[in-house]
Amino acid sequence: NAKYHKGLPGNTPKGSWTKQKMAEACEAYGIEIDVKEFRSTLWAKLKTHIAANIVPVIVQLAKDRGHEVVFTPPYHSDMQPIEMVWAYVKGAVGRQYTTSTKFPDVRQRLDREFAGLPKMAAYLNAVDDADDAAGAAFSSESESESDADSCDDCDFADYDGDV
Repeated sequence: NAKYHKGLPGNTPKGSWTKQKMAEACEAYGIEIDVKEFRSTLWAKLKTHIAANIVPVIVQLAKDRGHEVVFTPPYHSDMQPIEMVWAYVKGAVGRQYTTSTKFPDVRQRLDREFAGLPKMAAYLNAVDDADDAAGAAFSSESESESDADSCDDCDFADYDGDV
């Protein structure tokens, strides 16, 4: 959920633009303006249009490939499987700490813990668990399509690890 994950396309108007560039952008987007309006007013109109109509680059890339990106709410690491993995590794390494621990020791322990992580199937189960937790926390009137699907139609062609 970091801000850099939600970067907009490079040609998206920015608040630092001149009034002239903002006016041109408003015209391009079909936003009605008065030439006497202040730059701040133009930016407010553009900002509203951008929020409603322009999607982050990563969201568009995923959509173009038939996927849907769902951002989890902040402060809900239980819904983010990678956070669960990191918590596991960090805890295992932290429990090995002694007063004589040096950075090379920490690196070796991190490498050992990451190497010992369960294979891909366990991660997929963690994702399913997180999805179930998200569904319970933010239940909707209809079940997610992915809840009913099995992983029989998943494409792991690009994955190099064990499944």
